[in-house]
Amino acid sequence: MSKVVDFLQGKTLLITGSTGFLAKGLVEKILRVVPDVERIYLLIRSRGGENGGPVLTPTSRLEREILRSSVFGKLREIHGDSFETFARERLVAIDGDLTKDGLGLDPQELARLSSEVQIVINSAATVVFDEQIDEAINLNTLGPQRLLKVAKTFEKQPLFVHVSTAYVSGQQREPLKEKPLPTDRTLAQIMGRGLNKPFNPEMAVERMLGVCRDIERDSRKLFRMKRFQRKAARSRGGSQGGNGDIASAEKLRFKWLREQLVSYGMRCARQMGWHDSYTLTKALGEQLISLTKGDLPTVIIRPSIIESSLSEPEPGWLDGLKVADGIIAPFSKGRLPDFPGNPKTTIDLIPVDFVVNAILASIPQIAAQGGINFYHVSSGIKNPIRLRELVDLCHDYFKRFPMRGRKGEPIRTGRWTYPSPWLFRRWIFMRYQFPLSSLQWLLERFPTLPGAKRLKRRVTLLRTIYDRAIYYCSIYSTYTRFNFEFKTDNTTALFRSLSCEDQGMFGFDVKRINWPKYIQEVHIPGLKKHVLQTRSESIADNQAFQEGKIDNISGAIAGSAIDQRAVADNVPTRGG
Repeated sequence: MSKVVDFLQGKTLLITGSTGFLAKGLVEKILRVVPDVERIYLLIRSRGGENGGPVLTPTSRLEREILRSSVFGKLREIHGDSFETFARERLVAIDGDLTKDGLGLDPQELARLSSEVQIVINSAATVVFDEQIDEAINLNTLGPQRLLKVAKTFEKQPLFVHVSTAYVSGQQREPLKEKPLPTDRTLAQIMGRGLNKPFNPEMAVERMLGVCRDIERDSRKLFRMKRFQRKAARSRGGSQGGNGDIASAEKLRFKWLREQLVSYGMRCARQMGWHDSYTLTKALGEQLISLTKGDLPTVIIRPSIIESSLSEPEPGWLDGLKVADGIIAPFSKGRLPDFPGNPKTTIDLIPVDFVVNAILASIPQIAAQGGINFYHVSSGIKNPIRLRELVDLCHDYFKRFPMRGRKGEPIRTGRWTYPSPWLFRRWIFMRYQFPLSSLQWLLERFPTLPGAKRLKRRVTLLRTIYDRAIYYCSIYSTYTRFNFEFKTDNTTALFRSLSCEDQGMFGFDVKRINWPKYIQEVHIPGLKKHVLQTRSESIADNQAFQEGKIDNISGAIAGSAIDQRAVADNVPTRGG
């Protein structure tokens, strides 16, 4: 029998982030290959209830967002009509919230978890690169800390698995090793750029949250509120006063506050040696775990860019837009004719089933060894795909099977020139922003022109799209211009330690990925089937994306060049 399966049989697990992409794949794999698992508790936050709307309980979210997912297609084939019963006997939704002390758990639920849980897996996070720094800290840094604190109180000393990211490497150009990040220095200090003063992750977190509180108080100062009210009145075309202006002014305050918190987070990250608030807060989360884990056997998994599955639960399984799709989707419609980047840069993609398998394979290992282990699940060193190759594969695919315009005409995709960020911004300005600004000026001067109101709305939308294209260029071009290398010695050793049976059942050898086949025959068809909901196809088919569906994701250039709102189930998103 498989040693991994044998170890997991009869075990009780607690998993966070279970409505997210990775955790769904993890839950499916456990249920499929370890049907005798005792129980899997899923920490899920209640959602809704605002403005008189219905409250979605953890149990209802389990039913709607997890059990109905396409990830369970193979399990449904195996169990037929008994799948629901099989799943409900093993999956239990627990009302909890990583943003609250004690996870917001009911005392009885906490006692239940304490007496039963043997393995804790944390995959909950916000992966928005330009998240408000206070929210990013609360979710990515303090969330794992709260979970760890609760896990340390469990009666059965559990194994603790935390999913981080390989990009905690930050601005370093040296390959990141599979070892803890230093907890007494920032990356900037390691690179010789930071001030030579003591660094402590806990103090850094408290300092940043203190500044966030100051910014929030500043947003409520009288002179700012009056400024927001005047701006709201101007936008309504009338004099100040009335509840409408108050509500509009409050929206402007929230917008200003968010912009300030995002800007502050990006400044902090870059000053400390990371690229953005996401990688900074994930790194701080790792540092706090290293400092406070105590005797708890701990695994930290650092995946690179997680994309659709290579083979399990089926080739191309995907749940929402991921990083590469922010290029593929608008590129296919001719809406991303170019982007800053180095064509030789490695785009470190990893199929989701490889990450799932590495997580499960690491659990028996840490149980036997104790301590803390780090594993990079990435492809860049052993089987790299370059930016030019990725874009050329997409270009070749859509040249064979082009998207269709509104009149059925094929949409042509061009070759990228990979400009510098400066040239890209200049091109966007000259081709789009300047003409749109001129047209907007004209419409404001002559508002009675036929169709002016409708055209003005269209111009405003397009200006937003191209303004955001410039903004996201500043954030994401880092990942298309520079190489990031992640050592995989521990991960390679872990794979080699597995039996032949386990290597087949829990494979994560990146050398077996054929990138042209994966991109053209697995990933793009999976994107169509699971996200765009067109019929599944291989490269031999000539079925274009549905026109209406691709329009929904053309916003990749307008605000989702990466998986912008992939926030796990037990952490709140803005606005609920």
